[in-house]
Amino acid sequence: MINDDISPYNNFVTNQIITDEIANTHIETVAKYLNAKVCNNKYTNCTGGNGYKTITGNAGAHIDADAYTKKTILLNNGMTIWRGGLTYYRNRYYIDINGTAKGPNKLGYDLFTFEIDKQDKLIPEKNNANISKSCSFSNPAQSNSYIGFGCAYYALTDEHPEIAGKSYWKDFLK
Repeated sequence: MINDDISPYNNFVTNQIITDEIANTHIETVAKYLNAKVCNNKYTNCTGGNGYKTITGNAGAHIDADAYTKKTILLNNGMTIWRGGLTYYRNRYYIDINGTAKGPNKLGYDLFTFEIDKQDKLIPEKNNANISKSCSFSNPAQSNSYIGFGCAYYALTDEHPEIAGKSYWKDFLK
């Protein structure tokens, strides 16, 4: 996209008002570069999947209010991708690595979030002071519907988010 002078951040994130038309164009453009199909529906409706749980297993992960739910990218390997909403998390990508029809459909297990930064780099989200990017089992607010949104960085680097030198996949996700 960058080689074709298409800036995801400038074209699809920084507009003062993000409309359905802009969001739809964004999804369709990304799908074209991934040689993927576009489903004209919400991510769970496109593949027969269910809703998502937090990393702690609580139902009702906070996705729909912060995501664009009118189009979903479907890759040939079953992976699903959708973008952040028109108002909140505009620069977020949601990526379910095995598709919404296969479990466990849990944040930090098979659903990860990434952000497009101002330089058009795809950055895996990680823990920060913002509760909406938490990756923890020991967080005192375990019922919070955002627990698990900050796990992509740790999953990609195989680093435990709370204990240095430990593995994300072997030690953190027991």
